Amino acid sequence: MKLKAFAISVRTGYVNPAGPKAFIAKKCQMIPVEWVTRRLATGSYLKRNTGVPEWTAYLLTGTGDYN
Repeated sequence: MKLKAFAISVRTGYVNPAGPKAFIAKKCQMIPVEWVTRRLATGSYLKRNTGVPEWTAYLLTGTGDYN
């Protein structure tokens, strides 16, 4: 069976690259969402939790709790 390739158009604010780790985007309103998947304490998490050392690893204990 041969499948046809197709494209899905997703609207973004991307305009142009501005460097190896940056890009130009259209002006937009920020949505205040933070999503952490690495289970390491960095960035704004440390600003809100000042007693936590940077790069603290949070491991799943099997009980649904993080330590």
